[in-house]
Amino acid sequence: MKKLCTATVCLYIVFVAACNLAAQPAWLVRAGYVVGAATPTPFPAEIREIKSFDPSFGWAVGGGAMWAIDSAAQWQVYAGFGVNSMGMTTCARVKCYSTELQADDGTSVKGVWTGIVETEYQALALSPKVAIRYALSPHWHVGAGLY
Repeated sequence: MKKLCTATVCLYIVFVAACNLAAQPAWLVRAGYVVGAATPTPFPAEIREIKSFDPSFGWAVGGGAMWAIDSAAQWQVYAGFGVNSMGMTTCARVKCYSTELQADDGTSVKGVWTGIVETEYQALALSPKVAIRYALSPHWHVGAGLY
């Protein structure tokens, strides 16, 4: 994980340095919502059936700078940071599912479980964003990069 973070920061610095920093950047601030959830990959065979799935409201905010690479400002480099939250609640039927239960007093019990498992997941993430964008029009862009 440390190597991935270091590589991401280095790539971020290279992209920003490659931009025409003498030009005035366009500053962007964004806010939105996140629809989705998380799942282990590959999907465990112990999970036999998902009985219910309820994604919680997730939000996203972020900002950054955008520099034009060409004189027509169709090609742009975007660099910034974003914060987003996501979560879900699921109920699943499992067989031989490895589980650890932790009580409020600090004690825990490990074992395998067959039956119904309810899971609540919440996450908050800070992510650097580096992308190359192409302006189709003043309001529409396509891009690719690290998010």
